[in-house]
Amino acid sequence: MSETKNPVRVAIVGSGCSGLAAAYALHRSGHDIKVFEKDAHVGGHAHTQYVGKVPVDTGFMVCNHVTYPTMLKWFEDEGVAIQASDMSLSVSLEDGAWEWGSEGLGGLFATKTNMASPAFLRMLREMTTFKADAEAFLASPPADKNSVSLGDFLREKRYSTYFVERYLVPACASIWSVPAARVTESPAYFILEFMANHHMLQVFNRPQWYTVRGRSADGYIAKVTAAFKNKIVTSAEVTGVSKLASGWKLTIKTPDAILDETFDQIIFACHAPDAKTIMGSAASAAQSQWLDAFAYQTSQLYLHQDPALMPKRKACWAAWNFLGTDEARGVAVTYYLNKLQKLELEHPDVGHVFVTLNPAKPPAAEHVVSAWRTSHPVPSMASRNAAANAAAVQGERGVWFAGAYLGYGFHEDGTQAGFNAADMLLKALGDTTARKFPLPVVRVPAAVKAAAAAKAAALGKALEHAVTDSSAVAVASPGLLSRAVATGAGYMLTAMNGLLRAQVLSFLRSFVLSGCLKIKESNGDTIVIGDTASPHKATIIVKREDFWRRIALRADLGLPEAYFHFDIDTPEMRDILEVLALNRQG
Repeated sequence: MSETKNPVRVAIVGSGCSGLAAAYALHRSGHDIKVFEKDAHVGGHAHTQYVGKVPVDTGFMVCNHVTYPTMLKWFEDEGVAIQASDMSLSVSLEDGAWEWGSEGLGGLFATKTNMASPAFLRMLREMTTFKADAEAFLASPPADKNSVSLGDFLREKRYSTYFVERYLVPACASIWSVPAARVTESPAYFILEFMANHHMLQVFNRPQWYTVRGRSADGYIAKVTAAFKNKIVTSAEVTGVSKLASGWKLTIKTPDAILDETFDQIIFACHAPDAKTIMGSAASAAQSQWLDAFAYQTSQLYLHQDPALMPKRKACWAAWNFLGTDEARGVAVTYYLNKLQKLELEHPDVGHVFVTLNPAKPPAAEHVVSAWRTSHPVPSMASRNAAANAAAVQGERGVWFAGAYLGYGFHEDGTQAGFNAADMLLKALGDTTARKFPLPVVRVPAAVKAAAAAKAAALGKALEHAVTDSSAVAVASPGLLSRAVATGAGYMLTAMNGLLRAQVLSFLRSFVLSGCLKIKESNGDTIVIGDTASPHKATIIVKREDFWRRIALRADLGLPEAYFHFDIDTPEMRDILEVLALNRQG
């Protein structure tokens, strides 16, 4: 904890990823924090339970380098280890009579009649055209991005009911844990942008997904809270707040007593409806109306070992197994933890372990380990508009809001929201010092990305034409240019990218001797260059292959060009510049 001239006392309601990120940031910035968690465990959805002596995660399960940059930077800073996971999908309908899985031809055609089914084969074709249609929509969205529902989009593009009900709805409903109707009523822009950002539109070159090694309780929660674990109180439910002349009074219910404590500021890092209930009449009209925009879906979950809640055909067993949906019960999905968390690596005799949401019939009692209920934010046009206007209520009378509901509803969104809330609070206090926590990566709207990509593609065509008309592209300027030589007139641009990539990496390996540079490619591979023990570390996340050509042909100018054209992303640009500066000095 650093020294701060005028520390303030901040109450943080909720110990999920948003609450822990905010607490971590403010504690490191020298402020007096206290985290209140109504449950007996810290971490919110990141909950580790036990099957016998085997630890398993039943909430937060997966992340990836492409779409979880803030969370993974935090993990890296605190030594949280991750391991490869699995994001395969299966769909089992009509009580198992019709099934398919995403792992190999055996899973795809596990229902033998699918091989000769025109409707199924059309669905496969539509899977491939869906990406182009979605990207075109994102590149030229309606003026009001939230005005077109996913159902409207699908009807306009004339997608088959078969495709919608047996592929798209299962994929989306499994992600957001909502019934089919909620999926098609959601804003098309929100759903398609999420799918684009998470590489779910394409069939190939999806990013590698990861899970926390050693499970969340010890592998993640214990590490990020180590410096302020004595500032977290569990089984402590904040039941109400009241405004004081200076600050706020919180009423806290514990197993032994009802207590009152005073604070200068509050961060509500809990679900939006819970924040509204806690604030009660203390909420302003603007805060109350804003919180009302966020809806949640409650699900019943079971941790169990009953294979009856998996697809009938074992060839279809996947990490995520969609079992159907209805309006009353919600989506029914079984998560196969053996695949998601690679349980057999350390526990070869664990047997099958599942988590199932909202099954039509509960697992057999003798196979149930535990049961509980939880809620997830549901995307809607109202929630997207409210999230876009969050600045209007943030900081009002010293009250801040953080939660995954401000984004897509996942741990990266919650982590970003927590760090954002802390950053805004610090700015409100006049603190302009360098932050001692990961600053969230700002998401660039998909429409802007698409427009920039189109412009970059046009420039790429011009370059390809220039290469075709010459015998070689000789690169002779200092720095990267002296190493990157693209030869062979007439090569297609993609072939050039591969050649230039090799040249750029060759140069970087000889150039970066001080500090450490990590290059994370779009397929999830990570290239580490330099001294991994150095305190000076930087990360480049490659979004588009044009990055290699741009760096090779433009040297120093290529890096900012790649950044502004969205060829790359980075948790912190100044870290990259610092590593490059260190090596120039050398």
